[in-house]
Amino acid sequence: MWNTFSKPSDRRALTLVEVIAGLVLLATLLTSVLAAFKAHAGQIRAARDRLKANAAAEELLSGWLAQGSLPAVGTQKAIADSDGWIWRLLGNETHQSDPVKIGSVRVEIVRSRGATGDEVLASVALVVPGNTRVLQ
Repeated sequence: MWNTFSKPSDRRALTLVEVIAGLVLLATLLTSVLAAFKAHAGQIRAARDRLKANAAAEELLSGWLAQGSLPAVGTQKAIADSDGWIWRLLGNETHQSDPVKIGSVRVEIVRSRGATGDEVLASVALVVPGNTRVLQ
């Protein structure tokens, strides 16, 4: 009587080395996918913040244009409903020409990072009449 366990078989089983090699490959693949997903999520978050900052800058500028005046150069205030964002109005170098005096100002939407400095999320330059130089 033949025992089915002692009969030679044409099938070949996986060895322990092959199983471990397969698990290492699977772990490497999953680690790569998770790292890529984390980087992608960070890029999406940063893009969403930049879009929100651009919308805030557009809202500020449209409000100022509706009033017909800009705040004083050097002004900075917190933005409502944001995570510690502020807007600030900075003066750029004034370009003097004989008949017309023009300058430019820059509106920045920034996120304060504490000791590491500020992260500029959006920036808009405006050409304005007059001198915009600020004493520092």
